[in-house]
Amino acid sequence: MALAVALVLVLALGALLRLTNFGRVIRTVAFSETVARLVGAPVGRVRVATFFVSGALAGGAGVLWSLLFQSVSPFMGETVLLKGLTVLILGGLGNVAGALAGGLLLGLVEVGSVVAVGAGYRDAVGFGLVLLILLTRPTGLFSSREAKRA
Repeated sequence: MALAVALVLVLALGALLRLTNFGRVIRTVAFSETVARLVGAPVGRVRVATFFVSGALAGGAGVLWSLLFQSVSPFMGETVLLKGLTVLILGGLGNVAGALAGGLLLGLVEVGSVVAVGAGYRDAVGFGLVLLILLTRPTGLFSSREAKRA
């Protein structure tokens, strides 16, 4: 159930960013605040709304995490914080589908490393993969080239 709810949240976020005018404004502000102001986007309100959406998603993730492990504490997300950053780097910043694919790739690589070399090297293999990706494709595996135009 937690996996299904998480997948629905990811798909909803992707749809929000790609299919709505609000998502277009968020992407414009992320591209350049100056350009967003020039086209009349309310940059301040977009920032507040973006923080609200990210906080709601973080709250949903916290609820799902607490349902999985039947415990709640202010520090329960610290164990997955570094993995989340790793997934963002793998997938490419600002790419929701890339983050999802990066998470699946990291999970598969870590499970494969447990089978191949042992559980003690799981994190080392995962972060070694991130280092390799950063050296070869600094923008992430699934990032797209973006033409800068104004």
